[in-house]
Amino acid sequence: MPLHTPPRSRSPSDSDSDFGPHPIVAWLEGLLLPSPPLYSSKRKHALIMTGHQPDAKRRRTGDQNEAEDEEEDLDRTPRADRFNLQCGKKKKKSTKSTTSALTDTGDSVSVDSGRSVKQISDTLFAFEPIVGRDYDPKDLPVRLADIFKRVKLFSISRSVLPNRLKASNPPLLPDDPDNEYLAFDNDNSRDLLGPIPNQDTVDRILRRTKVSHNHCEAEWNCRIHTAILSAAFENLTFDGIIDFLNCSVAKIERRLLPQYGSQKTRNVDFAVVLQMDTQEANSVNALAAWDTDFSINQTLYSPLRRAPIAISLEIKPAAEQWRSAELQVGIWVGAYFKRLQELLAMHEKQEDTMEPLSALPLLVVQGSKWHFLIAERKRGEGKQTTIWGPIQFGDSCNELGVYQIIATLQYLGKWATTEYREWFDRKVLRLPVAGSAAAASIVDSVIDTEPRAGGGLETNSLVKDTE
Repeated sequence: MPLHTPPRSRSPSDSDSDFGPHPIVAWLEGLLLPSPPLYSSKRKHALIMTGHQPDAKRRRTGDQNEAEDEEEDLDRTPRADRFNLQCGKKKKKSTKSTTSALTDTGDSVSVDSGRSVKQISDTLFAFEPIVGRDYDPKDLPVRLADIFKRVKLFSISRSVLPNRLKASNPPLLPDDPDNEYLAFDNDNSRDLLGPIPNQDTVDRILRRTKVSHNHCEAEWNCRIHTAILSAAFENLTFDGIIDFLNCSVAKIERRLLPQYGSQKTRNVDFAVVLQMDTQEANSVNALAAWDTDFSINQTLYSPLRRAPIAISLEIKPAAEQWRSAELQVGIWVGAYFKRLQELLAMHEKQEDTMEPLSALPLLVVQGSKWHFLIAERKRGEGKQTTIWGPIQFGDSCNELGVYQIIATLQYLGKWATTEYREWFDRKVLRLPVAGSAAAASIVDSVIDTEPRAGGGLETNSLVKDTE
């Protein structure tokens, strides 16, 4: 309702038509209605005193859009100002534009042209830069060729299911000629990676993916990505050997952050970690003997202090920026490389040849689509971290995509329990080549499985070669 109601129109039948308006009415009509306020309620207190001008610091030229936004709705309910809890400053409304970019995965994603791009630029010119390189087989370092080749095969649906399940009833995949010739292996290699999830598990992942399109990141993590990671790793092949943890609250130690711009800490959502056996745990405890704040990783988050990270996962809803995710995993893995350098240097003498760092796989999940990247770095101060990729290798909104994701995760899990564990035991923990019981027992497994009535699998036994 307006503050002042305009006087109604007077008709010739009114009682004062012959003698002119009533004196009181004439006086009322002569009053000037107040003009609309020139400023919003947020700035009235600055104009109470005559001649008092607003403080120049309250508005910069660059904040003109904000001023216009504040003056748009004078009747808006007043709300408390929002403050940045870290520095006590009021948050400014973002006026930066958002553009759409086409990534290497072929998907149109929202790319923030403001803060994330600025931070990425900072990392490129930092003392220890973080640089992204597009996947190209001709440019890949030799040591990364095999892992990229295998993930690339999974990304085009090659050998994501064992051949013995081709005749499952009901079929595991929709009727498609490509499925028959590509998805099923011909050499029984798929069974060596781990068990296939049963049909109920796959159907549950599909249902949750389809109803979670507009849900928040935490909902995706709890209902979908945890279910996928469980299907890949919670089985006899990986039990007691590797595990996955939600580490969305794990902060990087500030001294390990790359020296760039704001040096804002970054974290990721999940980490696939090595589970230590007794000998490995004793070696880690020996390293920590003189340091109460010791962590084997780049964070002091308690669950990760004694669990070496092998694979890091960053989750983003479908509409969020790819560049932001790439920045997060870049800073996270850059800090981890610095920590691994420190651990290696603890045993090295000045005359020793510096041992190379292991490459580290990174997974970025954007909505239902999963992408593979891998990071590498040379030893020494001022060396750059290079992140290669991405390759999209699966989509949890269809059956084939779920099997692609599970196959890739289990392949990377095998890499973690063989190549990475062997490097970590030998170089970081200084154990003999076959020093840990866990490392000695991680050999390609033969899984005796049979189809369930629902078309999935049930693991009956697991035979491991421990020689």
